[in-house]
Amino acid sequence: MADDMTPEQIAEMQKKNCVFCKIVSGEIESKKVFENENVLAILDIRPAVKGHVLVLPKQHVPILPVLPPEQQKELFSISAQTGDAVRSAMMAPRAQLFIASGYAAGQQAPHLMIHVIPREEGDGLEKLDLPQKDSDQADTLALGSLFGQATQQVLAHFGRAKTQPPAPQSP
Repeated sequence: MADDMTPEQIAEMQKKNCVFCKIVSGEIESKKVFENENVLAILDIRPAVKGHVLVLPKQHVPILPVLPPEQQKELFSISAQTGDAVRSAMMAPRAQLFIASGYAAGQQAPHLMIHVIPREEGDGLEKLDLPQKDSDQADTLALGSLFGQATQQVLAHFGRAKTQPPAPQSP
């Protein structure tokens, strides 16, 4: 069935079945932390730790590159403010913002969201900490190029690229 559908039809089907769109519309109940015209912040129903908040665009957007730049700015600004509020409310030394944008990054729902997680020493979330090894820098730089290419391909697919995406290069 999905093989016969256009990308637009698939996106509309995802939107209709999206749990987070149902939360935005009020069809599914949530505990709101913040809301304005474009953004909703809610408590996560399966928190990594107490105080875990999800900040999401109200518009159904599957991944970050699809969200228009002005809305990206607003989403990140509100996420940073939410991080400060969560850190303060939970009396945590820090709050971490985490985005899983795309299946390869571990995204599990077809709706973009930023996780705001209060962090403290020994919270069991060490896998979210960035390694402090110098040897990882070369890998990071190499992956950055591939990520840039993938982002351009997604933007081109949605008609938002300024230029044609570069052809993938062999390592």
